[in-house]
Amino acid sequence: MARGSGTNQAGDMEDQQWLTWLGQLQRQAGVVSRQQALDAGFTEKTIEWRLRRGMWQRLHAGAYATFSGKPSQEGKLWAAVLHVGSGAVLSHETAAEIHRLTDKQSTRIHVSVPIERRPGQNTRIRG
Repeated sequence: MARGSGTNQAGDMEDQQWLTWLGQLQRQAGVVSRQQALDAGFTEKTIEWRLRRGMWQRLHAGAYATFSGKPSQEGKLWAAVLHVGSGAVLSHETAAEIHRLTDKQSTRIHVSVPIERRPGQNTRIRG
């Protein structure tokens, strides 16, 4: 992924794409979905290369930490939401935790999804 010089329309688009990417990384504790990486201009090959080299790590299918080392609790929460997909939100004890309504950290991450989606119907979601 290259950053443009900002001297032409294509360069401005690349700069905007790069700024959007950096904003996502900051907001999402360095965790992104595969689709977000593709939208930012990374190719499938580049994503896989970064995973193999240990530059990125797979936290869940389609959810990656863009760094090596242990992800923060916030990063783990983002990974769970990004893994489940569109419409997913943190809920129950996990939502209470992030809104500081409880001091107790749950051992599980609770995610709610729209009724038409059933991400754990056929397979158990780790974590």
